[in-house]
Amino acid sequence: MSAAADILKPSYLPSGATFHGTVSGASAGEFGRRTEDQIALRYFLGPQYGFSNFLTVCWCGDPTIPLAGTENHQVASTGNQPVPYSYFDGEWSPGPGTDQVDFDIGPIHWSREYRHSIAISVGGGTLGIRVGPSHIANPAEMGKVAEAIYARLG
Repeated sequence: MSAAADILKPSYLPSGATFHGTVSGASAGEFGRRTEDQIALRYFLGPQYGFSNFLTVCWCGDPTIPLAGTENHQVASTGNQPVPYSYFDGEWSPGPGTDQVDFDIGPIHWSREYRHSIAISVGGGTLGIRVGPSHIANPAEMGKVAEAIYARLG
């Protein structure tokens, strides 16, 4: 693992999580603009592959770039325990539905089905924790995943 990946390694993970891999640069795809200044660690939670069955710990060195899929959507809530965070209760997905926005190529909607996330400003950038709601149901537990990382970056 790289030094950056070592810093992002969480001390707490949900039961059964196994390390899946690290992706650096724009191909990590976790932040709204295709920036090279990002890294993502992914943990498989099972039972099958899919967005909702991974826990992703990601960081971007530009604090102005939002987590991909949360752009221009209201923060659902904020919290301070165990770290200060902004909580997004879903992400933009293709097709019609809740909070629908129409584009020339078709609609998108706010989906709460597959992933939710917290975003944390720390270390001159943004730390993100993303996971399916069936694996971690509340943002405070996502904060537990971020706690040791926040201490290292802060």
